[in-house]
Amino acid sequence: MKLILLNVIVGAVIGLFTNWLAIVMLFRPWTEKKVFGKRIPFTPGLIPARQSELAEKLGQIVEEDFLTPEGVAKSLKRPALEFAVKRGAITAIGNALHDAPTLGGLLRRTFGDEAQSKVEEFLVHQAIRFLQDGAGREKLELMADSLFDHLRETLTGDEIRRDLVGGFSHPLHAHLTEGGTTWQHVLPDSARELIEDRLRAQVHPLLDGLARWMEEPTFVVAVARMLTEKVESIPLIGAMAKSFLTPERVSSDIVPRLQSVVQSPSAERLVEDKLHDMISGFWQQPMSRTLGKISAEDFHDLMEKILHTLLDRVLNENATTRAQFRSVVVNGLLAGASERSIGDLLHRILDGLMEFDVRGLYAAHTETVDRMITQVWHYLRNRLIDGLPEVLEALAIRQIVQEQVASYPIPTLEKLILTVVNRELKLITILGGVLGATIGLIQALIANLS
Repeated sequence: MKLILLNVIVGAVIGLFTNWLAIVMLFRPWTEKKVFGKRIPFTPGLIPARQSELAEKLGQIVEEDFLTPEGVAKSLKRPALEFAVKRGAITAIGNALHDAPTLGGLLRRTFGDEAQSKVEEFLVHQAIRFLQDGAGREKLELMADSLFDHLRETLTGDEIRRDLVGGFSHPLHAHLTEGGTTWQHVLPDSARELIEDRLRAQVHPLLDGLARWMEEPTFVVAVARMLTEKVESIPLIGAMAKSFLTPERVSSDIVPRLQSVVQSPSAERLVEDKLHDMISGFWQQPMSRTLGKISAEDFHDLMEKILHTLLDRVLNENATTRAQFRSVVVNGLLAGASERSIGDLLHRILDGLMEFDVRGLYAAHTETVDRMITQVWHYLRNRLIDGLPEVLEALAIRQIVQEQVASYPIPTLEKLILTVVNRELKLITILGGVLGATIGLIQALIANLS
């Protein structure tokens, strides 16, 4: 009986010790040990010795199996993301209209202080070309005065103005939404170049803003959660990777690397190239594709507001306005020396337009704006999905994960893993003792039977 008990105790001790030693040797020693210049076998521990290989494999798995273009595209199509984008766009519009509630303020905010003068210059040039011919200055002056009086008498009442807008807004809307005229046919090269230059100038601030946004706690938590969900199902590696991907780790290591990629010259060039391709494709599109999103009623209301502003400014009853009207009509019809007069009139017209209350229009048509934001997001999202392979390649996800895992301190890694699986490791150690005791018992029984 004593021999049996001794065998059971010895077997249990051996089982406990061997399992405990095997678990310890996963991490310990942390560094290589040498005796007389020779490395002691099994030093460092298994995980420290294979940390670089583990980092490389984990980076490969994340890049090839988890953060794939298809997976990211699926995430981009989530309703929650669309809601967040809409909320951000509405907030941005609200802030912009709070700072610049008029059309002129928005124009200057978006395209710079010279935007109005560029528009005036373009319109003056087109008007001079169209109105080169004329005959009889005196007759033209009488015609100009008669036209001024007639316009004032005819266009004073609100009902007349509504009828006037109703007469051309619906046919114009139908023509613009059903015709095949492209933006390239309507806008001259200078206007398209100005728009492209202004949009291109926004790329750098946009990327800087994106980089700053990556520091927001909501973004950090979302990235940590997404990466954790992708890797937590991987046996062993998933548990270790999950311990790496805490919000603090993402914020201190992964986010700065993402920011460096987003703010790199190559990323800026990539975005500029994509923007150029998108804009070039947009100029080739029919105007109906964009203007067709505006209902006939909304277009009618917009034209009515514009007409009211124009008529109130242009047909103001005073000698200066009449003289300017006459001068513009006569000089514009007679010769090409009317640039200043046409410019003055256009300046007055545009001054009225620049004071147009865009904030009030937005408040009256928030639902329409919401629909337009959704349509724009769908368009941009589809273009982004098309370019995802290049974007993910530029982000170098594999390299980021590999460097983070390879640089993770072994003591901290051991502490994190033991925190997660300490109970299971203790059970494994106890299981070794139980198995050793069982084997010792069996051996003692066999020896007694013999």
